[in-house]
Amino acid sequence: GLGNVSLSSWTALLDNHVVDANFAVDTWGINLAAQAMAENELVLQSWDMNNLQISIGIGRNSTVINDAAKIVDQDILSEFGVLQVVDRLLVPPGMDLGALR
Repeated sequence: GLGNVSLSSWTALLDNHVVDANFAVDTWGINLAAQAMAENELVLQSWDMNNLQISIGIGRNSTVINDAAKIVDQDILSEFGVLQVVDRLLVPPGMDLGALR
């Protein structure tokens, strides 16, 4: 089971979900619309130094990370910053989830 997964593997997986920024989808969407930008993409760097490509859509549940994970609940304020809930794991490049079992 996953109980045999090393601490370093868990750390790498979790670090790929954290950025040093207060990223709020609603704020970025408003800024992009106000600037009439053709490109609606933003790149943030995760704690493990991987780039997270964020495509900001119009309306709820239309913002996507790395062309895969959809933000399903957004802009949740917490003690630690702004949280975005995604519908799948953001797996770091080169990590094989099958090998973690």
